[in-house]
Amino acid sequence: MNEVRYDRGPGGNLRAWVSEHWDRIRLRKCADFVQDDFGAEARDRVSGADMVFWDFMVSALLVTVHLERGTGIAILANDQEPASEALVRKIAEHVFSRSEF
Repeated sequence: MNEVRYDRGPGGNLRAWVSEHWDRIRLRKCADFVQDDFGAEARDRVSGADMVFWDFMVSALLVTVHLERGTGIAILANDQEPASEALVRKIAEHVFSRSEF
């Protein structure tokens, strides 16, 4: 990937894809960037064979770091509010610039 790729999930929420790779080591790096660089508080982690979701509170907003097997790693907004979408864009650009995927 040369840049963050944006699209909308099934519920219309913004998704920012930061990596085409989908391994758990890269996912952990992304989660560390969100937690360390944005002062995020980890809330919930759901793990399965094909997907992993990791929720973080960043200030008063909930964002999700999402790994989908065969698709990649994305940062997701949990609603369609402008503040949430702006935060997802900011985090995604930061993670992408810091990553070495």
